[in-house]
Amino acid sequence: MAWELYIQVGMLLSSFLLFIISFFSHLIAHLQDNIIIMSAIKNVAIVGGSGKLGSPALQYLLDAKRFNVTAITRESSSATFPDGVKVVKVNYDNKHDLVNAFKGHDVAIFIVGAQVMHTQLSLVDAAAEAGVQWIVPTEFSADSANEKLMEQITFFDIKHQVRAKIEQLGMKYLAVICHVWPEFVSNYIGAFVETTGY
Repeated sequence: MAWELYIQVGMLLSSFLLFIISFFSHLIAHLQDNIIIMSAIKNVAIVGGSGKLGSPALQYLLDAKRFNVTAITRESSSATFPDGVKVVKVNYDNKHDLVNAFKGHDVAIFIVGAQVMHTQLSLVDAAAEAGVQWIVPTEFSADSANEKLMEQITFFDIKHQVRAKIEQLGMKYLAVICHVWPEFVSNYIGAFVETTGY
């Protein structure tokens, strides 16, 4: 029905807005605690900058007009990026390629899909070797640092592993926690109704 479509579109748009506000207000507020660090943040690399979440995040970085933005993507990717973005295509299985791609960057942002969440571990390794200071790992959901929640949602274990590796390698991270995305909930409810008939 038309009203159902309007509701879903509205939920999607509101989620994008909440993501952008949450992501960058937290990033800026966190970094502003240290003026020296904030002034040093200039070169930003983003992995997953063409996706549903990555695209608005990348555009926000460009609109800020204060960062040199590099989109790191797979060699086989056909993704396109806005003007002003340096695009580096790499073999994700080649650590040498990844290290070279991350060199010279102050911050690395990872916005990857659930199916490839584990690739963050190799990305973190390469970023550390390249001298990256800050990592923004793929979170953008419920708080994976919540132990009780972790017991219920084992999928979040990989997020915990990524955080631990970042700390182990001596880098800092910013985890953006925005909790449940409304359109994902509506999708799950829709799938449940379709499957069960309830």
